[in-house]
Amino acid sequence: NGTKAEAERIRAEIARFLQEELALTLSETKTHITHIDQGFTFLGYTFRRSRNRQTGKMNVFAQPSQENIRRYRRKVKQIASLMSVPDLTEIFLQYNRVTRGWAAYFRYANCKALFTRLAYYNWWTFYRALRKRHGKRSKRWVLNHYTHRVPSPLGTRTTLGIQVGDELITMYNLAGVRVKRLRNPNSRAPNPYLEGATTELDEPLERV
Repeated sequence: NGTKAEAERIRAEIARFLQEELALTLSETKTHITHIDQGFTFLGYTFRRSRNRQTGKMNVFAQPSQENIRRYRRKVKQIASLMSVPDLTEIFLQYNRVTRGWAAYFRYANCKALFTRLAYYNWWTFYRALRKRHGKRSKRWVLNHYTHRVPSPLGTRTTLGIQVGDELITMYNLAGVRVKRLRNPNSRAPNPYLEGATTELDEPLERV
């Protein structure tokens, strides 16, 4: 809480400490000063303060960065473009691997609505690719051939998939991913990384 000039002074002090005590150089291009309402991106997450629609209060929200979202959409489109191969098993499995990993990384963001929108985009991307694969087939044939009803927490859901022997391989349910809230740093909940026995060095490290 302070002025931009104060933040710049603190950054200069940090840079001097890193240089003199640790022989490290602070990257000016990666260490910029910005207002929280404008937001900043760190490790693929964009943090920005905005008004909470439910409470009306100003809160800091975390979302996947726009570049990460665009990169994920391009990857899904690239996978769907390979629908002309004879066996679609690897296509669905590759999509599931990519989507499951992407969702696992960003499930800590405020992205439940985003996951739902992307799931809708993914479904239509795959559906259009399947229509292109079976150019002479009707829309109804494609839907009947690739649409399946599978169990979900709310009962059943409709998705695209293929039958491989006795196994049904369907699109990973991105809309059904449960997001996890980040722990409030101001809460009194114990920090798991600061609990337990402490470790001490036998001898102090010398600067090289």
